[in-house]
Amino acid sequence: MGGQYAAPRVVFVLRLEGASGRRLTVEGTLEIDPRPTLIGGRWFEEDGSTVRSGVLSSAAVDYFGGQGGRPSLGGQLTLSTDGAPIYRINLPPTTLTAER
Repeated sequence: MGGQYAAPRVVFVLRLEGASGRRLTVEGTLEIDPRPTLIGGRWFEEDGSTVRSGVLSSAAVDYFGGQGGRPSLGGQLTLSTDGAPIYRINLPPTTLTAER
């Protein structure tokens, strides 16, 4: 998972790929004031010639600022389209790596 920190915001990208080549990309922005809150996000799923997309929301998000180490992100992310949830990701605290 990659991310960028520009106080008080964190932008992250989560990329998952299945054995069949199916890919899911989740992008989001957190605002830290002082608790982390997801303020926006979107997702894209590619499976061959089929592409689906939608919005990202979160019931609970955790951001650990990386005191003494790399920052990490975790929590529960909901991927929706047309106002209906499609997927829920329960993300354990995962270290962010810098995107270039």
